[in-house]
Amino acid sequence: MNFKSSLLTTIAVIGHLAVALTIRSTTEQVTLTFHGAADALYVMTIPASAESFTTDNPLSVSLIDADRFDAYSRCTFFTSGNAALVGGVNHQGSIAVGPPQPIYSVSCQPDPPIQCLPDYASCDVGTSIACCGICAATKCRPTGNSPRDYGGSISMTLYGSGAGGEYYNVTLPLQGARYYTHNDLSLSRIVSDQDLTICHFDTVGEFATLGGQHSAPPTSIITPENNGKVMVIGPPTHVVAITCPYGVF
Repeated sequence: MNFKSSLLTTIAVIGHLAVALTIRSTTEQVTLTFHGAADALYVMTIPASAESFTTDNPLSVSLIDADRFDAYSRCTFFTSGNAALVGGVNHQGSIAVGPPQPIYSVSCQPDPPIQCLPDYASCDVGTSIACCGICAATKCRPTGNSPRDYGGSISMTLYGSGAGGEYYNVTLPLQGARYYTHNDLSLSRIVSDQDLTICHFDTVGEFATLGGQHSAPPTSIITPENNGKVMVIGPPTHVVAITCPYGVF
C-alpha cells in the first residue's frame, strides 16, 4: 500500500470513528436516583439507548426519581422479586416500588423508540426489548433467525384491579418477539386503540420463569371486547410477557 492510499484509509477510519462518537455523544442521557430507607440512595446516569445496565447495588429501593425524564413510560426496571411500579406518585413524577426491593438492572428507550437492539449492544433479562439477533453472554449477537419486523408498533395501557387506579403503559414493535413486562401489578383489563387480538399475553399461571416455557394452563381467562381493543382479565392477575404478533414463527 502506498503512502497516498494509506493516508486515505486512515482519514476514512478517523471519519468513521468521528461519526460513531458523534452519534454516541448525542444519545439522550438519563439520570436516575434510587431511594431506600433512612435517606439512603444511589444515582445512575445511563444513555436512553434501550440497552440494559446493571445497578450493582443491593439497596432496597422504594422510590425512583428521573429528573424530568418520563422513566415510567420509557424505562424498564428489573427486580429479582415480585414488584409493582406505580408512576406519578408525586409532583416530580417519581416511581414507587412496592414492596421495596433491590433493582437489578434498568434500560430506557430513546424517543422515538427503536424496534430492536443492534448487534453487540448490551442485553440481559432486564432488557426492555429484544435483540435484532439473539442475546448471548450479555451481548446481542447476529443470527439468521432474527425477529422479523412486520412494521410499526402497538401501544397499550394495562390497568390494575385495585381501587388506586394503578396502571402502566407498554409500547412494543411488531416483531413477534416476547416482551417482558417486569411488572407484577395485578391486572383487570388491557386497553389500546389497536387490535389486541394479534397479541398473546403470558399470565403468571401459564408462564414458567425457568426457561420461559409454557408449562401450565392459564389460571385467568382473557376475553376480547370492543372489537379487540379491550382485553378483560378474570380473575385479575399479572402479565409476565407480551408477544405481538403471536404465532408467526
